[in-house]
Amino acid sequence: MQRKAIEGEAGELKGVAQLRRNIERVLDGDKINGIDLRGVTTIYPILVFLDDSFVGPYLPWPYRDAFDARGLKRRGGPRITTLHAITLDDLENVLPHTHHFPLADIFDDYYQHNRTENGGFAYGRMSHAVIPLLQKQEPGYDPVRDRFLRFGDEVAARAFPKA
Repeated sequence: MQRKAIEGEAGELKGVAQLRRNIERVLDGDKINGIDLRGVTTIYPILVFLDDSFVGPYLPWPYRDAFDARGLKRRGGPRITTLHAITLDDLENVLPHTHHFPLADIFDDYYQHNRTENGGFAYGRMSHAVIPLLQKQEPGYDPVRDRFLRFGDEVAARAFPKA
């Protein structure tokens, strides 16, 4: 876990270390095309994993300790929330709601309603069921489902070409 999700190999940052370094760069003045940091009030450090085994109970604590959000604080800079680890499935669960709400608003609502006493996130899946903002909303366009359906159509067209 230390090598795959927290530090990486010698000379190649992974996971937490890579995320922390890139946030440091932005806070120290490196530009990201299309983003004006002056308009950013909150940074949500989120690791997205393919494998559920990286987001099990108690696993967020080593990530948060290694990330050290307090050490990133800059005077007058954006607030940096506690690091959270989610799966790609978690992210895909909220994407169909981004036609109603910006992803930042969804993360903010999740953060506000799922924190523990120490400011960390409660363990659980990031789904519309635990995000009050989304609970009464019908999902909209689902880019993942749409692409999967198009992929299926492409495979069928190649396998069974029309005469």
